[in-house]
Formats: sequence, structure tokens, C-alpha cells
Amino acid sequence: MAKWWLLLGWGWLWTQAPCTAWYEVRGYADWPGGVVELKPSGLREPIDSTGFFRFRAVCPGQYLLRVYAGEHTVAETLITVPVAGAFFLGEAHRLHEVVIAEHLPRAEHVPRLAQLSVPEASLATWLSQVPGVTLSWAGPLLQKPVIEGLRGTRIAYWQAGQPLASQQWGEDHAPEIDPFSAEEIEVHVGPSPVRHGTEAIGGSVLLPFPSLCCLAPIEGRFLASGFWNGQGGLFSGRLQGTLRGWGYRFQGTLSRGGTWRTPSYFLTGTASRQLHGSFTLMRLWSRWQLRTFYAQYNADLGIFQGMHVGNLSDLERAVASPVPLVTSQFSYQIQPPFQQVVHELWTLSVGHVLPNEALLTLTYGRQYNRRQEKDAQGLYALSGLALDLQLTSHFVQLSYEKSPLLCGVFAQYQRNYRQYAYFIPGYVRWQGGAFLLYRHALWEGGLRIEPLLYDFYEGVILREGRSAGSRRHFFLPAAAELTRSFAVSHNYRLQLQGVFTSRAPNPAELYAYGYHQAQATLDIGANTLTPEPTFSLRGTLAGPSIALQGAVYYSPAWIWGQLGEPMLSLRGAALTLRYVQGAALWSSWSVRWERRLWGDFFGEVQGQGLWGEVRLLRGYPMPLLPGPTVTSALRWEKGPWLCKLSWSQVFRQVRYAQPAEYLPPPPGYGLLSAFLQYRHKEWTLTLSGDNLLNRRYRPYPNLMRFFADNPGRQIRVVMAYSFSAKKEE
Repeated sequence: MAKWWLLLGWGWLWTQAPCTAWYEVRGYADWPGGVVELKPSGLREPIDSTGFFRFRAVCPGQYLLRVYAGEHTVAETLITVPVAGAFFLGEAHRLHEVVIAEHLPRAEHVPRLAQLSVPEASLATWLSQVPGVTLSWAGPLLQKPVIEGLRGTRIAYWQAGQPLASQQWGEDHAPEIDPFSAEEIEVHVGPSPVRHGTEAIGGSVLLPFPSLCCLAPIEGRFLASGFWNGQGGLFSGRLQGTLRGWGYRFQGTLSRGGTWRTPSYFLTGTASRQLHGSFTLMRLWSRWQLRTFYAQYNADLGIFQGMHVGNLSDLERAVASPVPLVTSQFSYQIQPPFQQVVHELWTLSVGHVLPNEALLTLTYGRQYNRRQEKDAQGLYALSGLALDLQLTSHFVQLSYEKSPLLCGVFAQYQRNYRQYAYFIPGYVRWQGGAFLLYRHALWEGGLRIEPLLYDFYEGVILREGRSAGSRRHFFLPAAAELTRSFAVSHNYRLQLQGVFTSRAPNPAELYAYGYHQAQATLDIGANTLTPEPTFSLRGTLAGPSIALQGAVYYSPAWIWGQLGEPMLSLRGAALTLRYVQGAALWSSWSVRWERRLWGDFFGEVQGQGLWGEVRLLRGYPMPLLPGPTVTSALRWEKGPWLCKLSWSQVFRQVRYAQPAEYLPPPPGYGLLSAFLQYRHKEWTLTLSGDNLLNRRYRPYPNLMRFFADNPGRQIRVVMAYSFSAKKEE
């Protein structure tokens, strides 16, 4: 029977519209912030802040390549794909080489509709719209992406050319990123350690320098949203343009929300207020480019009070009760327990085009991260501030790029201060290294090495409960990867990727010994942990309407957190999360299908699932893996209207490690969502809603499942306005 299904599937692939190969069209145009279009295919791609543009999947044929800046056509040329050699795009004094190469896309971009469909949500919620990415909750406001079952410091976050550092503080601390600060958000599902560091075992999230429009003196976009659950609002705006040859961009986001509500009760203490902003400045010369970016993230995030109890008997009652022990009415007041988060990021990048047309780039970045916590229970509830972590990071990188070669050297310095209640000791971290990536038309491969030295200098508590004045650890993380693509049929290509990565344990895994407020656990590190080697093999089959991804990972020394019995600390009672190490094997799959059904109606299906084991040959399932998810949607587009109705079905996780779970996983559930949009010239009006049936559900493996349901029905209204002041003729 299986062979007949295989033959039918192969026949279906073969009968799709003929496309003998896929090619990449890439080049530079002197209109950053503009758009490049291929006619008659209708493919459109933005031009980034450096003038670079790329089409990742183009079938052979003749096309008209046209560049738009604002509403004006500024350049166009006829091209043939494939073409022998290079051709040029632009006016006589703006010639730039455009290259066509056979290529298979490796990265996903977060849909632009995410801004309008869930503007008040975190970055993780936006990313969860990409196949292979799920969502982890530590509360309504503390969310993290899970890529193929991996989270925390197994996902690399890069913004404006430098890696973010605050994830060293623990698994369920949400990234301090305002998603509105980026023009686009790119997600690499699967390992990308050579380019983005050995922490990118599961993938990487990239927020590049914002694009700047260099033709209009001023452009703007403003977005205002009001949402029902939480009775809050959000405003985000940006102004950008050119002034005397300089490109500039100002951006800011302000949001305020009150207590979130489940279908049956309020989640006490979940109010929030946030204020974020960023600034970009850029200048292009004939051989030089200068870019600088500054962003600040400020948030007061309330944490559900029902997760925080003062003694072991109350903790047992809270877990056993179908409703929280703490109830309240709606309020905008932010009261303990809550976090105050401040994140500053500054990047300066200078690029120079060498005589051989190679690009040499020097990047310097500085970050400052601060997290303060105030408790509702325990000894520190009376003293006000319970925890104060401050992490300062400096990063410098020199890179050389001339197709097909990309290489570079880098160095990073971090210093972590801690005050008041113990969680992670103070430490200094030195790191440096080099990377090399060679990108051919059909394959690419590379190497990376980044020696790492930790110096824990105060507050070190060993796992046995003994104290130590200081400890020093040296690790030698390294990575190697090789990717190859093949033509499977007329219109389908297969990409295979093999990766080896050795990741160093992070400070929380090594020496955490304290209360992790966000996930209500007492984290216990292990200073005997060794580097975590991981081997992975993944494949991607992609075509015009469907994409399939599958991956297998193996690590002989995997590090994971194991839930244990409750303990009482100075900050209250909590479940324990002990870091242990052993062999692990797991796999991931995802599928995305999209096709026109009839007329103006389109169908979409997206699914993903995970399987894993630790302590091999003992039948011990990998703990805290989400269950399979399938989302189907019907979309209607006609003129200025867009309507989408979707159903997301999350199945119960039936494979779980009983000794490592306090309670069995909760039942599966289904959620109904809707989206309606109307566009009129510069205005866009959107009405959307999630969990429209107002169902009760508790996602797994989110630790809030022990105490309360997730938020109920959400309805929001979003209005967006864009304008552009053109130059006078």
C-alpha cells in the first residue's frame, strides 16, 4: 500500500506546472526602502537599507524587473532567467551588478499581516505564524518562540547586526525586542550556527537594520489598536526619509493593558505598560556606507499572582484546584509580582567596498539589560525589590564578503551584576572567534569556532548547597554545516542540510540556584555540565504551493530541565527545575500548503509535530515537548477586502516522562480565529479576533497550566495610516 501512495505522490509532484529549476535573482539598487517587482510573475521584494534586494525562487523565463520608490518607477530592465553572466540595473550613473544563481530559500519571513492581526502580542506570537515555530507561555505577557522543540539559548537573536545577550538569564524570559522596530523579521528554522553562533542550534531570529527611503524627504506610518481582553490599547509610529544625503528613521511604540481574563475568571496581576523606541541613521557614498541604530525597550510586566504562593500546602492546593486560589476584578494597577525590564542596544556599522568589489564591514555594538523583580510572597515581599540583574555586553566584528565567500572575526565581552535575592551569580564572560562560509549556486558550507571563558566571581552556590568564592570555566564551542539542493521534479526542489554544533552551557544551566519568577520554579544548575554536542540532518521539499520540512537531532550530552517536587525558598514555594545531562534523540516535522481553491478563495494548511527521547533505550520521552498542531484557514481576497477564517487544533501530548512531570499534560483543544481588513488609499482598517468560541484551554508545556487557564476571547480593532511627502519636481 505504501508504494502506491509513494507513486501517487510522485505523480502529483511531476504534473505540477513546469519549472525546470529555481534561481535566485539578487543585486543592489540605489533606492533603499523601495520595492523591486518581477512582471508578469507579480513577485515583489523590498530593498533593504544597504540597497540590497533578493528574489529567492524564480522560474526560468523572461521578466520585466522594475524598481519602485514610493509610487514612482525609477528603473526597469528586461531580464532572462537564467542568464549568462551579469547585467546592470539603474541609471547611467547608478550601475549595479545583478546576479542570477540557482538557489533554494532557507529562511522564512514573518507575514506582514502579523502587525495588523496581533499588534499587541509579543515577538514570539508573531514568529509562531511560521511553520516549525510554536509558542511557549510563562504567562500572558512572557512568551518565547520554540523552534523545532528548542528554546532559550538554543535560538540566536540578532538585531541590527549584533547578537542579543539577555537570554542568558533563563529559559522563559521573553526576548526584549519591539517587533515594530524592524522593517522585516527573518526566521531561520533549523540550525544556522556558522553565521549566527553556536547558540543557533534550533534556529535564529534576525531583525536587520531598518530600511530607509532615500527619495522622499519624509514618510510615515502610524498604527493604533484597541483590544477587548485586557481593555488596552497600542500606538506605534515611525517617521523616515532623507535630509541632506542622510537617511533617518524614528520609531516608537506605546502600549497599556489591564488584567487579562479567561472564559471564567480574571488572571490577577497581569496588567502591563510598555514604552519602546528606536532611531536609525544612515549615509551611503560611492565606496563607503555608515549605519547606526539605537533602540530602547522599557516594560512593566505583571505576572499572574496565582502562580506565586508562600508555602508548600498552598502550592499543593493551587495545583489541585480547578480555579486559581487568588481572584480579583479588572484593574490597570501593576502590583507584585511583576518585572521591570530595561534593554538598550546601540550598533555602529561602517562598510567599505574594496577595489575588487568585496565588502569589508566593521561592526561595534553595546547592550545594557536590566531586570528587576518584586515579589508578592516570601521574605523579599516586605523589602520591595527582590531581584536586580544587570548585564552589559560589548560586541565587535570584522567581516569580508565577496560572493561566494563570507568570513569574519569577532569578539564579545559581558559582565553580569546581581543584587538582592540570589538567582544567577555575578560573572564575566569573554568570547572570540572566527567563521567562514562559502556559498555556491547549489551548495554552501562553513566552519565556526568561538572559544568561551566564564569567570563567576561572586555568589556561587554549588549544587550540593556549598558556597564557593569564584569559579572559572573554559569551553571551546564550534560548528560546521553543509547544505546541498537538488531538483526533484519540474517544479520541486529538495534541500539537505547536515550540521554539527557544540554549545557551551549558559550561566543559568551552570549555577542557577534560586527562584525563577517568570515560570514560578526554583532553578537548580549543575556546575559539572559539559559542552553540548549536537548532530542534525534536515530536509526541505519546496514547491509553488507546498513546503515540507523534516529534521532529526542527536546529542550524546543533551542538557535539559527536569521538573521535580516542590521546595520552599526565601521567595516562596515553587516546583523545582533541575538541569541534567544525557543522550537525547528527537525529530521534528512541519508542512505548509497554500493554493487558490476557486475564484478569489484560497486555502491554507499548516501543521507541525515533535517526537523525542532522552536516556536512550529506556523509553524515557523528552520532557516538555508540545503536542502536534494543525491549522487550516480559508482566505478571501477581492479588491480592497481581505477576509480570513482559521481553526487551530492542538492535540494532547501523550508521550511524557512521568517522573519528570508534576501533573499529566492537559487535554487538546481547538481555537477559532478571524481576520477582516479593508484598505482605502493610505488607510487600512482591520477587525480581528482569537479564541472566538471563548474556550477554556491550558497549553502544554507552559508551566502556567498548573494554576490557571489561558486568556479567553480576544477582539481587536486596528487602524493604520501611511503617508509620503514627495520631492517637488
